[in-house]
Amino acid sequence: MTPTYTKNWQRDGKSPRFTYYYRCAKTYKRDWSSCSIKSVNADKIESFIIRKLKEVSQDEQAIKTLVKKINQEEEEKLSPLKQQEIKLKKRLKM
Repeated sequence: MTPTYTKNWQRDGKSPRFTYYYRCAKTYKRDWSSCSIKSVNADKIESFIIRKLKEVSQDEQAIKTLVKKINQEEEEKLSPLKQQEIKLKKRLKM
């Protein structure tokens, strides 16, 4: 999804009104039928996301689970580096 907007003129003809939304990038690269969602109103989706983030931030167990998962993923990323460190230290001792 990519942010975009439409500009409509007010009835007075002097001031534009902007409507912001997120549009599926496939609809730009291919055609409108290439994405089932196509576009979503930015105000609505952002309100939904904020509401869900607030809910999750209040759930202590969800936070603990997420932190544990992130720590495990980071530890997995470090593992090859730790192995490389051990090999390099052995070579330096030789």
